Amino acid sequence: MSSKMSRRASLSSFLLFWGVFLSFGCAGRVWEGFPPHEVGLRLIKVPGLDDKDLTGVLYHPERGTLFVTSAQGEIAELSVEGEILHRKRITGHLRGITYDPQINLLYLAVSGGDEIWECDPDSFEIKRRFKIDRSYGGGSNFLMRDGGRIEGIAFVPDAEHPEGGTFFVVNRMGFSGLLEVEVPLRSAKQTAGSEARIIGCYDLGSTELTGIYYETRKDRFYVTSKGWNVLLTVSHSGRILRKMPMPGYAQEGITLDTDGNIFLVQWYGGLTKVDFTHTYEH
Repeated sequence: MSSKMSRRASLSSFLLFWGVFLSFGCAGRVWEGFPPHEVGLRLIKVPGLDDKDLTGVLYHPERGTLFVTSAQGEIAELSVEGEILHRKRITGHLRGITYDPQINLLYLAVSGGDEIWECDPDSFEIKRRFKIDRSYGGGSNFLMRDGGRIEGIAFVPDAEHPEGGTFFVVNRMGFSGLLEVEVPLRSAKQTAGSEARIIGCYDLGSTELTGIYYETRKDRFYVTSKGWNVLLTVSHSGRILRKMPMPGYAQEGITLDTDGNIFLVQWYGGLTKVDFTHTYEH
């Protein structure tokens, strides 16, 4: 390992330690009196990705694996223990990942041009690209061309919707909130040139929103705020239900597995597994 990589790894470990320490220091107050020892925390090392700026994570219940994205344009499938099963470098600034369980395809949030890419989970081939129309509510630049950037992404299935559901993305700059985006998943057959459009927005009042996960069973979102270092639980209508501190530092993506465990990825590398099941159920 080079001295530069070593310094970076040391910095990441230091920041993670203090992030966990400070977060758990107020856990008893914020988490309704549950002491820190009731919350399980484990840093999962991912050799080969520890030096990457990880931006998104997704637990795939049918495969029992994790998918992660990085700012360097990489996508990888991992075991829940951190073993790399498959990885590929593709172009684009990847910022988040979700999937449509009805057609079993992945969808990537790509910043810069603010696009949503459709991706095959086996080959990582990009099948279609959807550019998000920046206009909304009468403004042509609501999703700011300069300074704005989509980060996390979550798909919300809806059997009655003609496209099978809609996407919710978090926007880090400009309007820092939750945007509902309609993508022509079923109606558009071409591989390029199709546009997605913003059909709703919710101001969450937090800065630097970076990750989002939709829990179907409870019909709610989990949203990470890197600026405030908090985890928000948000209703489908955009109402904040709860705030709590997060372990780690510069959290970028969030997902839950079928047992209720939370996985977080950090900008400075690292995959953290947290068991908040007991706390969340109260």
